[in-house]
Amino acid sequence: MGNSKNTFFFVMDVVIPKILSCIIVVCQIAFTLIIGASVVFRFLNIDLYGNEEFVLIFAFWLYLMGGAYGSYERSHIQADIVKELMKDGKLKSTLLYIANIVQLVTCLVLAYWSLNYFVWGIVRKATSIAWRIPMVIPQSALFLGFSIMLVYAVMDFVSGTKKIFSTRRAGS
Repeated sequence: MGNSKNTFFFVMDVVIPKILSCIIVVCQIAFTLIIGASVVFRFLNIDLYGNEEFVLIFAFWLYLMGGAYGSYERSHIQADIVKELMKDGKLKSTLLYIANIVQLVTCLVLAYWSLNYFVWGIVRKATSIAWRIPMVIPQSALFLGFSIMLVYAVMDFVSGTKKIFSTRRAGS
């Protein structure tokens, strides 16, 4: 049990962030090159047919993997004002715990919706208009990104739960 727990945390704290970093870099480069090519081709009055479809794919993967990486770093949008303005104590711990719950519920809903959207794309065999690119490619970014965010939200929730209940036991 302990070994599989260590493996899980190694994957979530080392492997997944490295994979996300690689995806983010590749998507940033591809996104920039496509937009740059669009500008140059437009200046030369050459039609770069359907380039928006490729921009869409790289944008989805960039934004969602970036969001997942932000969840790993815990640098995503948070209730930082609570951390900064309140003194340590029960109220602060409780408010931070509530923020963990809100994060968890939000990630659950978004992961569920993105799964349905991904499955819908598979069933409908939806494709893009110009290049007939399967829409499950950008839809999979939604599902994968929100699923990774959900795992990190569960980890934060478990950590927060341990912290708030150990604080309450120590205080009683």
